[in-house]
Amino acid sequence: MFHSTTSRAIPLVVVVGLSVAAATVHAQEVQVRGAPPEGAAVHEFRAENWKEPICTGSTEWTFKVPRGMWIQFPAGWVAKDEATARANWEHMRYEISIDGRRLENPAKVEWKVDTVRFECPNRVVEGVAISPVLYFPPVTDVRTFRLRILFDAEVNDGWSTYPKGTDAAITVTHKAKR
Repeated sequence: MFHSTTSRAIPLVVVVGLSVAAATVHAQEVQVRGAPPEGAAVHEFRAENWKEPICTGSTEWTFKVPRGMWIQFPAGWVAKDEATARANWEHMRYEISIDGRRLENPAKVEWKVDTVRFECPNRVVEGVAISPVLYFPPVTDVRTFRLRILFDAEVNDGWSTYPKGTDAAITVTHKAKR
């Protein structure tokens, strides 16, 4: 979950998985991809990684990642069921930026569907997470990803209603392990 301009917590989460790549990529070459490079091994993303952001509502995270590793970036929207999550995504548009520079979204992305159940200190969240899975080149030092979600109509995730015009963002900083 994260906070938006409507001052409501929104169940959007971003969790980082990793995939192996051979080459180092310079900042000017950074682009978002809908699939990892040919031959890159990908660590499977596990839905339980969403627990902390869902339970805390945090909008900023920092992760240490190995140098030379491709980054898998699934942005999941959690709703009470799959039909609701898919209907919500019909009215959401996402924008990605790296280090303040907006990137083009890939033409095709894989969509991941996971059943989730999180026992948070003050509640239980049970439903379905649907996410476009995006891939970014290896981090050589520090890189900041920002995911912005814009709503073009009112949506209800089964728990809360988010008005048309809701504008929400999360920031993830990746630091290469030394």
